[in-house]
Amino acid sequence: MASYIDESQIQQILNSISIVEIVSQYVALKPKGREMVGLCPFHQDHKPSLYVNPSKQIFKCFSCGAGGDVIKFMMLKELLSFSEAVQLLADRAGIQITQRQSPAADNVDRNQMEQLNRWAAQHFRRMYDNPITGKLARDYVASRGISEEVARRFGLGWAPEEWSCLADAALKDSQNIAGLVQVGLLIAKDQGGYYDRFRQRLMFPVLDALGRVIAFGGRTLGDDPAKYLNSPESPIFIKSRALYGLHAAKDAIVKERLAVIVEGY
Repeated sequence: MASYIDESQIQQILNSISIVEIVSQYVALKPKGREMVGLCPFHQDHKPSLYVNPSKQIFKCFSCGAGGDVIKFMMLKELLSFSEAVQLLADRAGIQITQRQSPAADNVDRNQMEQLNRWAAQHFRRMYDNPITGKLARDYVASRGISEEVARRFGLGWAPEEWSCLADAALKDSQNIAGLVQVGLLIAKDQGGYYDRFRQRLMFPVLDALGRVIAFGGRTLGDDPAKYLNSPESPIFIKSRALYGLHAAKDAIVKERLAVIVEGY
């Protein structure tokens, strides 16, 4: 059974958050009677058509029709799921969310899993930048016409051929080994110890709409018959809900109301 957020906590968040303060972070609002008005961020607005009602804690655009509470605003503006928008607002309000789930579900610290993925992305990037270990990856990227600016913007990295490069780095940095296994970066050996899932692969961090590293894709630069290897699904990575590059494209998608989706990274 999937986890869910109790309705009382959702109401607590709505009571603690000012919709005017949240919308004002994205839109310049001016008072008009009992409401605030501004240019709608969800379409090409040339005159203020977005109305925010502080007392009712709702917004409404009388041009494109977008409207709802502060959770709906964040879903539309940041391209988030309902639970992601609730969690983001809870963090801003300093409210600890307790997600209910079935007894069989894993008790997962999602924030720690995201932190481990971010640490791994930084490790892969260091390997990529290393003059010796990363040369093969950098040469391949250059051969595909990808500039260093783009490679850095999307956090391209390198997983060397060694079996325990990431595992050794994790032990040295005192990272949570069990957590790295849970997000699929390390695999436990039957005889004890751990080895890296990704080896001799050009690494593509997969980010969610908020820019958090939730998974990885690795393109082999060796003779592995599996050209691409992806992170297994985890509590923070559900393949059917993730779209590579969305964090970089979401503002343009909202502005243009158009997206072109292609295969691969």
